[in-house]
Amino acid sequence: MTDTDAIQLQDSPSTEAREIEAPAAVAVDVNGSVIDSEHTQALERTFRDAWVLEGDVVVIDMGAARDIHRVALRREREALFAPYDDTLRRLARKGLLDGLSEEERVEARAAEAACQVLRDITADPRIKAARTPDELAALTITALLA
Repeated sequence: MTDTDAIQLQDSPSTEAREIEAPAAVAVDVNGSVIDSEHTQALERTFRDAWVLEGDVVVIDMGAARDIHRVALRREREALFAPYDDTLRRLARKGLLDGLSEEERVEARAAEAACQVLRDITADPRIKAARTPDELAALTITALLA
């Protein structure tokens, strides 16, 4: 037996070491109360900060979940503003120098209207009407703009 063989034998895990079980439950902090993770297995993780403890059951506070969803929509829509912002910036510069043609005014109004639609997305009544986390999660920007 060489030194390399001895090292490999020493480094290989024993049968006992392979059979070590993972802990059955992990402690989860829900609004200052520590509970077993088995009570949160079926909950939507997207709305983790909306979890509340009702008795010994963890539920999702839909008001808080709606706020979390609105924040996520605001982050997601930022990139959608870029082309409209570029158009408005270009036309504003041109308007200061030469004035805008009627076609450019139409383009500016269309860009501003598109921006307003994006701004209003977080006030969509379907967000308030969502009664479950799944209904809320289904209200993506694409779905809300359709």
